[in-house]
Amino acid sequence: MSAHGANRLGTNSTSGCLVFGFVAGEEAAQHALSSSFRKVSNDKILAEETRVFDKILGGEGDERVPLIRDEMRRIMSEKVWVFRSGDDLEKALKELLELKRRFRDVRIEDKGRGFNTGLVEAIQLDFTLDLAEITVACALARTESRGAHTRRDYPKREDKNWLKHILAYYTKQGPRLEYIPVTITKWPPTMRAY
Repeated sequence: MSAHGANRLGTNSTSGCLVFGFVAGEEAAQHALSSSFRKVSNDKILAEETRVFDKILGGEGDERVPLIRDEMRRIMSEKVWVFRSGDDLEKALKELLELKRRFRDVRIEDKGRGFNTGLVEAIQLDFTLDLAEITVACALARTESRGAHTRRDYPKREDKNWLKHILAYYTKQGPRLEYIPVTITKWPPTMRAY
């Protein structure tokens, strides 16, 4: 097996992810260093500390991180993979929202603050559940097929309405989606034909 595994879809290339992840990280760092930093208020810092240490680490519920994580993986693999349909995406969204609700009742056995891998896994799951919800919301909104996003209920690429980027913003009610146009610099888009 190569670095890519058995899957050769262009968007699933391990080396591509590493290279472009590195480039994206460098660009994000440059942007952060060149922009005027908005100071985060102490109230927001304390609220996040309370959320992490009191609610997640201090939680006494009966839910377990590995079980919720495995269920999220199953949902994403079965309903949100490359070949998607609106019905499956709707079901996935409902199931993910239920997992997010269950996450509020998570219990971490190790209550220590230092080198606590259980806490790290819980925080990662918390963020990953948000990302899964964003992925589904964007896939539901994009009523076309493009690249590795294939909607079985919308099998054709549709440049007239969908040649644009989706931006997702966090809100307490769920992702808020906005759109910006794609800038064509050198090659106009054409239909893929093999």
